[in-house]
Amino acid sequence: MNESPVFAILERIEELRQFLAKPSELDHFVEQLKCIESMMPKLESLCDISKRLEDVEKELYMFKEHWTIAETAKYLGFSKGRIYKLTCAGILPINKPNERVVFINRDDVYAWIEQNKIKSIAQIEADAEARATKYEMNSHSNNYRG
Repeated sequence: MNESPVFAILERIEELRQFLAKPSELDHFVEQLKCIESMMPKLESLCDISKRLEDVEKELYMFKEHWTIAETAKYLGFSKGRIYKLTCAGILPINKPNERVVFINRDDVYAWIEQNKIKSIAQIEADAEARATKYEMNSHSNNYRG
């Protein structure tokens, strides 16, 4: 027999009335709610830990020896298209084990980053001082020979 929604609602109301009529069950229910409520901060911290673990897992690629185009792009903050252009121009070397897969050696990426290094003012001054000292030493040694 097919019950109407009204009868289903009335049955649920009756079940709820019976439940509320028994104070011991209601007290037990309230205690369970309090227990769950006390556990909420722990559950929230578990969610935070889970989120952090996901973030760490996403960054594990950095420890691999060879990166994909997408991983290289992510590391450098470039688009995948820009990485493809750098590899096609021969600026960034690649490993291509088959026709479809391209890998880029992590050390090649590091070397490429370092090749156009711009020195800080302190490094320039230190280099200048070292060159001046070397020049003075050479000029003094030439004076003693002559």
